[in-house]
Amino acid sequence: MIGWDPASRSVLMHDPNGEANLVGGGYVSTTIGSGKSQRYSERNWGRRWMVEGVGSGWWLELAV
Repeated sequence: MIGWDPASRSVLMHDPNGEANLVGGGYVSTTIGSGKSQRYSERNWGRRWMVEGVGSGWWLELAV
């Protein structure tokens, strides 16, 4: 996640794998750059992020 829009309750993501299909699973597009600056609703992103239920998501933090 690279950002959050509280007005629309959506997350802004960069996904190197492409544009995710959060409802159906998989990806809408996997062409290079297709996952850049994607907006996903909080509702749909939460379902993908926490597949096993609330609190089951993971986090990766990289520091330079």
